[in-house]
Amino acid sequence: ETRGLVGREAFAAMKPGAKVVTTSGIIGVVVRMKDGEDELTLRSEDAKLKVLKSSVARVLGTEDAETK
Repeated sequence: ETRGLVGREAFAAMKPGAKVVTTSGIIGVVVRMKDGEDELTLRSEDAKLKVLKSSVARVLGTEDAETK
């Protein structure tokens, strides 16, 4: 099974608070995702976006790590 461009370890680490980049270049923070669903919700600046998990190209880290 393929999960877009994200490797298995990165996909497993993707959870609320993770900063990600989508295949279309949108950078955001995961605010909601549920097991068994193909969608997740990202926050990017003042917007909330619902995207497919398979559209995540990279996991950049966590929002908390950036603020420290």
